[in-house]
Amino acid sequence: MNKKELVQKYREILNDDSTVISRSTEQVNALLDAILEVVKEHKMLKLLGHGTYQIVTRKARKGRNPKTGEEIQIAAKDTLKFKAGKNWEDK
Repeated sequence: MNKKELVQKYREILNDDSTVISRSTEQVNALLDAILEVVKEHKMLKLLGHGTYQIVTRKARKGRNPKTGEEIQIAAKDTLKFKAGKNWEDK
């Protein structure tokens, strides 16, 4: 599913054919931007029933180049972690 399809699904769920598509797109974008902004500040975002978004830091580690077998160093980096909530378990 892409963002255009997500906006269409959003409109279907709200049963909202009266709103201009661009307005619905703005609303979906605003929600996604808000989630991104909170998580980028390294804060945990808990949406009860839906899940938890959080930034976690992966430690630096050693890996192998699959082509050459050469050992390489993989740098530490921040990554997004999502833990599904109760609503996901019920589906």
